[in-house]
Formats: sequence, structure tokens, C-alpha cells
Amino acid sequence: GAQELKERLDAGESVVVLDVREPHETDNGVIPGAILIPLGQLEAEWEKVKDANEVVAYCALGARSLQAAAFLRSKGVFNATSMDGGILAWTDAGGSTVPRAS
Repeated sequence: GAQELKERLDAGESVVVLDVREPHETDNGVIPGAILIPLGQLEAEWEKVKDANEVVAYCALGARSLQAAAFLRSKGVFNATSMDGGILAWTDAGGSTVPRAS
């Protein structure tokens, strides 16, 4: 969940955070350090995260990130999971966001 991810990132753990929302959805901010690959582009760009020890995907509420995590696991990224509740749960848990890099 979002609280666990926040605690792990705050502790400096090496977790790749993957935002699979569409660009217009990221206008209000992203989790600091997140890699942005919209779900529709993940099949073409998944190799950007293929060497990660662990990937936590998120979207707005959690449905697309579940699909993304399942896809990544099918490609051999075995520690790919989805953050329940998406960015809304993240901000509810006190997580900060930053403007996306342009």
C-alpha cells in the first residue's frame, strides 16, 4: 500500500516507482523519482525498468497499475507490484508529489 511504500522510500530503500498514468493526469504532480511510462506505452518501453530489483507501479486509483505489474511479471520483472489506491492513496498517506519533468 501507499503507506508502506512511503515508509520504504523515506528509509532510502531501492524501489523503482513507475507511474503508468497518461501525461495529462500527471499535471498535478508525481511521486518524487517516479519513472513515467503510460500504460499504453509500457509494452514498447518496459525495458526501462527491466533491471530493477523491485518495481511498484501506480496510477490514479489502482486498476491500470495492476495491469502494468502483471505485464511486467510476464516479461520477467518478478518483483513488480501495484500500489493499492494509486496516487490518491499516496497523498492521503502524507506522500508528497513533485511536478513532472518536462
